[in-house]
Amino acid sequence: MRHSLAGALIMGLLVTSPVGQITSKQGDALSALEQRMVEVAARVRPAVVMIQASLLTEETTMDVLREHFAEAGLDDLIREEYSTLHEHWLSQPWLIPREESLGSGVIVDARGLILTNSHVVEDYNSFFITLLDGSIRPARVIGLDPHSDVALLEITHAEGEEFPTVPLGTSADLEVGQMVMAIGTPVEREFSHSVSTGIISAIGRAFELTDFDNLIQTDCAINPGNSGGPLLNLEGELIGINTALVTTTGSYMGLSFAIPIDQVIHVMEQLLTEGRVQRAFLGVHIQDLTPDLASALGIEATQGALISSVAADSPAASVDLQPYDAVISCNGEPVTSSNDLKHRISSSLVGSSVALGVERAGETHEVVVTLAELTEDLITNNGQRRTPPPSPPPLDPESFGIEVADYSPELCTLFGLDPKNPGTGVVVETTAPGSYAAILGLLPGIRVLEVNQVEVHSVDDYRAVLEDSGSDTVLLRVVNFWGRDQLLTLRRGQ
Repeated sequence: MRHSLAGALIMGLLVTSPVGQITSKQGDALSALEQRMVEVAARVRPAVVMIQASLLTEETTMDVLREHFAEAGLDDLIREEYSTLHEHWLSQPWLIPREESLGSGVIVDARGLILTNSHVVEDYNSFFITLLDGSIRPARVIGLDPHSDVALLEITHAEGEEFPTVPLGTSADLEVGQMVMAIGTPVEREFSHSVSTGIISAIGRAFELTDFDNLIQTDCAINPGNSGGPLLNLEGELIGINTALVTTTGSYMGLSFAIPIDQVIHVMEQLLTEGRVQRAFLGVHIQDLTPDLASALGIEATQGALISSVAADSPAASVDLQPYDAVISCNGEPVTSSNDLKHRISSSLVGSSVALGVERAGETHEVVVTLAELTEDLITNNGQRRTPPPSPPPLDPESFGIEVADYSPELCTLFGLDPKNPGTGVVVETTAPGSYAAILGLLPGIRVLEVNQVEVHSVDDYRAVLEDSGSDTVLLRVVNFWGRDQLLTLRRGQ
């Protein structure tokens, strides 16, 4: 069923017609294909998220600002913009991100489970996701696997809330030429939930991206920020997680890559149940068996995985596998390449047995080998797990992320306000580290004029409005550091 629509289009285009004209049958096929793409995009986009990952540290806010401004060659600007602000908040840690990452993700469970890439989140400790409607939620990392570049997040503080999801498909029967769709946030936040389409250019691609490459190559337009977003078939099923592009310019050049969904599901299930990924280990170095190598070795098979070396004391050594052996099948299924065998072994259960068809010097025999566990010291340095950065202090689930105070001569001096005419409202005195308020820049010294469209003139006013509303969301009108009025929303517990 997945290929019927594209097939109808191809058959329609084969009907001869005068140059420059489209037959009624061709037009119907094109319209049906266009409508299918519109329907898939409309159904799936609500389940795609933009991921904003930040690295918060115990370095002071001033230290982080100085470094950012120095890198931009704007050393003097920081003194001009922040000269009126006291060390009260410039000396506080955790408030300003040292680094930030922008990526994409896809919700695969109504509770708020999100699939994305490991490289989007692995070096960060603060996560917020943005939904299609613009609403923002905090998230936490459940688990990640740098070796496959897969990570699993969960939307937090969402008790009782259900989210739209994308159904999981399969990557087992993908075909070159099949039409696909990608959705994500290329380059900038303003371009979130962008849709691009294309075809599968190749399957089973391998290059130095992850330790276990078995990638889908497409010509969907993918740019930085698309990482972690979904690759979909024309049924709207998730068939891959977009992960990389090959480029000489830093942007799209027609070579985009996604991790097959069957591989992603294998990783996700282990992250959910075990908190880590176990991989099976055979103990060989392998390369593709080419016709030329087969001829030189007297091997009849023309495709498979050729063993170049065998590790001592490995499962392969225990069954007398040797260099120059060609592995041509695994559990009765043909092995098409070295990458194919690597994927089959790594996705097998540790301790399970596999039957390998091996050709040696023109003779074929079967060996049954019990697989061991692949440990970190046996994996290349390409995807080595790093120590995760420490997290900022947890936020009070009842807090909106800020504490306000009435004006006083001390606060006016602290934040550079005119004590004779500080302005109306109340002033932010503290901002919770790692909170969304901090991400928005709602830092100490900001004046709050209104809460839920009600003017506030004291802390008592502020608290009374919050108590009267009883809501987990609050709307603020504030005056930012540049003297401009700004409307912001905060949610309790984030």
